[in-house]
Amino acid sequence: MLALRERGVFVKQEKKKIVILIKKKLLFWEKASFTVEASLIMMTVLMAVFMCIYYGFFTHDKAVLEEVSWHTAQKAMLLVAENSSMKDGAFSWEELQEKGLLWRISQNTANQDIICEYANTHIEGELFACDMPSFLVKAGPGMVKITYKAPIRLPFFALMRLWGTPTEITGQVQVHESKQEEFIRLVRGIKRDKETASDSKEISAED
Repeated sequence: MLALRERGVFVKQEKKKIVILIKKKLLFWEKASFTVEASLIMMTVLMAVFMCIYYGFFTHDKAVLEEVSWHTAQKAMLLVAENSSMKDGAFSWEELQEKGLLWRISQNTANQDIICEYANTHIEGELFACDMPSFLVKAGPGMVKITYKAPIRLPFFALMRLWGTPTEITGQVQVHESKQEEFIRLVRGIKRDKETASDSKEISAED
């Protein structure tokens, strides 16, 4: 009888242990399910944070490219209008006098290599998300147009090509000469020559 009682007590203790173990496992599963949900939420939050950081880098580089291109185009416009240096703004009056007013208005252009070198010097080390851009310059009388193209080098950004997302930042800046003093002077000179010629004809006709 004593052996049976001890055996019954042992069985009850084992049942309690099994019940406790099952409860612990159930509790662990509940905690584990909460951990999975939390991990999914954290992944979503981290992706959103990285997207915000990427967008910040993208916006910063776009602003830098626009600012440098605009500043370069303004400098190049002076180079076209006055044939001056892009570094210090100096120009030679003798050279302008030799080439003449009409050439400066109709034929003067800027060296594209000088403009690109100026832009690269001012943009070096300023970009976060892009490699060094390439510049295409079209400079002519009274107009300078700069087109830039910068490939994006952010991690995993190349995969965005599968969804049709552009993998480079592109844009263009165009500057026109706002003050046409030389053109006005030229028109006035032509008008003055016509008036002088007509006056000469009238005088000769009277004679």
